[in-house]
Amino acid sequence: PLYLPLLLHERCTPGIQRTDIALVIDASSSMTELTPAGRSKLAAAVEAAGTFLDQMHFDAGDQAAVVTFNSDATLLAPLTTTRALQDAALGAITTAQFTRIDRGIAVAREELASTRHRPGNTPVMIVLTDGRANPVPVSVAESEARQAKDAGIVIFTIGLGNDLDTEGLRSIASRPGWFYSAPSAEELAGIYRGIAVAIPCPASVFWGQR
Repeated sequence: PLYLPLLLHERCTPGIQRTDIALVIDASSSMTELTPAGRSKLAAAVEAAGTFLDQMHFDAGDQAAVVTFNSDATLLAPLTTTRALQDAALGAITTAQFTRIDRGIAVAREELASTRHRPGNTPVMIVLTDGRANPVPVSVAESEARQAKDAGIVIFTIGLGNDLDTEGLRSIASRPGWFYSAPSAEELAGIYRGIAVAIPCPASVFWGQR
């Protein structure tokens, strides 16, 4: 075999690279179940999402959107730099039956491809669910995720609890290591903080995918 040196001119500097983030949050009825701390899983997820938003640099050009899903998906806040709108969206989440992960991904993909997306920003979605896809199979969500990834969107997935299709969530993520397991809702804040560190220069966008 012949090994040749490869020089890449691209560069990503954390703190300089800007991102457009879609927070895609499960709003199925099971998210009302209580955690050991006595609050609902949804309340823990909302607090963790707020912790993530604290890490973003909206004054420098980052944007975030909020999408929820159950029997369908809803864009509660479009891509914006306005934290008040994002917080209001998180506070307005209501639950219903079913877990249409595919619809959450589809709506987030549409928003990240909309005119609100800033061309210089890396498009990212973070998908949180506490259950298995239903009433449609997880393969439908995997298909939606492939379309998003083909469009250049980076996907992280978080599985909350133990009743999960972990292989499906790994497949949905841009890389298997970008699926995070949270046995307890109280671990979500730490996971979101970890993702905030990984996002600025994702390998799927820069040299690591080549």
